[in-house]
Amino acid sequence: HTDGSPYIAMELLKGHDLQKALRQPPPLALDRKVAVIVQVLAGLAHAHQAGLVHRDIKPANIWVQEDGSCKIMDFGIARETSHSMTGTGNVMGTADYMSPEQVQGKKVDSRSDLFAVGCMLFELVAGRRPFHADNLMAIFYKILHEEPNFDLVPPGPGHDALLPVLEALVLVLISARLG
Repeated sequence: HTDGSPYIAMELLKGHDLQKALRQPPPLALDRKVAVIVQVLAGLAHAHQAGLVHRDIKPANIWVQEDGSCKIMDFGIARETSHSMTGTGNVMGTADYMSPEQVQGKKVDSRSDLFAVGCMLFELVAGRRPFHADNLMAIFYKILHEEPNFDLVPPGPGHDALLPVLEALVLVLISARLG
């Protein structure tokens, strides 16, 4: 402003968030779902290189533009990697997509965002969230102690090719539990 006070200018985006895209017909084709994930990973790579951890990656925070390109939104709880813990015992993010470190209130890094992308990919291909439950504590328990049900992934060559990527989610989960 002319008085020197700060302001925010935001880009006008045309399209809708990924959560809405998942709910409205026609369903996204598998190659389109993978293209969205690849774009999210590319965007996160830039954020991570700048030392930022988003901490709330989820379909509602991915904007799918009319031309098919995607943008990551809502860096509201993002933190620099060196300061990625909000405070002792404070948990930030959306439960269904939280990494084990987030659930435990530990310091998070870029791997927490990648875990959330894995959860999104699971949801995109299986049609449901990998750790969903009826209440917050049950979701947290599942994230810390259970594996996603990979039998929910439909059969077929395209989905079969994605299974190793989805199963890597479990490896991240296991290594986070041990770390």
